[in-house]
Amino acid sequence: MTLPADRVKRFANATTVGFVAEHGGTLSAVSAACTHQGCLLRLNETAGRLDCPCHRTAFGLDGKLMFSQLETLPATLAQIQVRSRDGQVEAFLPHEV
Repeated sequence: MTLPADRVKRFANATTVGFVAEHGGTLSAVSAACTHQGCLLRLNETAGRLDCPCHRTAFGLDGKLMFSQLETLPATLAQIQVRSRDGQVEAFLPHEV
């Protein structure tokens, strides 16, 4: 996939859904599954965060918890290794079985 500068893009395959971001020339990617119940997060581009549709919880694009209404705070999102090669973004995901 290609990614314009300072943008966020959702990606998915048979085993993983995530978001990849480029900011200041650095790529990062996180899982799109909320660490509370596994609900798929939604990109809130205006606020620059990932919102959970199941409860009032949001994560930063770096995967760190921003806020939550839950008594027990959810863990940070799983990081996904990514790189840029020949103008394409590559995410290193688990092999499909």
